[in-house]
Amino acid sequence: MDRLETMGLVDRRVISTTPPATRYSATAVSRELRPILDGLASWGAAHTRTTPEADRTA
Repeated sequence: MDRLETMGLVDRRVISTTPPATRYSATAVSRELRPILDGLASWGAAHTRTTPEADRTA
């Protein structure tokens, strides 16, 4: 999460509660990635085998 925050992809907010909590949220920059990630997920779903053979490992 530290790296994502450094890259400007998430905002970090410490909440003063007992126990202390930290809340992360997506930034505008990271939200721009949504269409790209959705496309990648769609591609993966379309190219994933669902047969028992696909579950076997060598």
